[in-house]
Amino acid sequence: MVRVVIVEDEQAESERLQSLLERYSRENSMQFEVQTYTSSLTFLAEYNRTVDIVFMDIELPDVNGMEISRRLRKQDTEVMIIFVTNMAQFAVQGYEVEAQDFIVKPAQYGEFALKLGKALVRLERRADRFIQLSCNGVVRRIGLNALYYVEVIEHLIIYHAEGGNIEVTGSLKAAEQQLAGRGFVRCNNCYLVNLRAVREVNDTEAVLVNGDRLRVSRNKRKAFLQAIADFYGGV
Repeated sequence: MVRVVIVEDEQAESERLQSLLERYSRENSMQFEVQTYTSSLTFLAEYNRTVDIVFMDIELPDVNGMEISRRLRKQDTEVMIIFVTNMAQFAVQGYEVEAQDFIVKPAQYGEFALKLGKALVRLERRADRFIQLSCNGVVRRIGLNALYYVEVIEHLIIYHAEGGNIEVTGSLKAAEQQLAGRGFVRCNNCYLVNLRAVREVNDTEAVLVNGDRLRVSRNKRKAFLQAIADFYGGV
């Protein structure tokens, strides 16, 4: 499921984009979850980091799409922005906010399908760089490079990440399965460590880049050291 937001104050153009998405969905067996906004400020106030693609009008009645995209980038550096505008001269400024592309109004299916297709390819390529967690009814997306390690305390799973910890209920085994093949290895029965975050390993501990020190159990030490060697040896 690809989560899409359309920020467009013109009803006809918003409906056109929704219709183009529906056609693309039928022709390519893709599923989209679509949300629409007529106000850029409302969009930004309600924004959460689970969105994959934003179709952003530039001419908006409150704050224009270029400025709202600058503010959006402070919240989310990864969401894809595609400008939809009849002001192509301004759309070229999209490099300032790392926009994926721009579509000229009125949107036509050929151009729309081509540029959406490129965005979806890029989205698929980077899918393994993130995980999504549900915490108190809110879905959070974490970049793997920002996740140091996962800890279990009884039935509480704590994701120790840059910017703060995230706590969910579950099991370390389930977390291990979610992160399988993505550079995470147990150093003991309580910790699942991101090998990217390991600064050094001494006789009893793994020292991480954030300063945390995690005990390496005797029975897992050999496999843990081998996993680090294999991980960096393959780079």
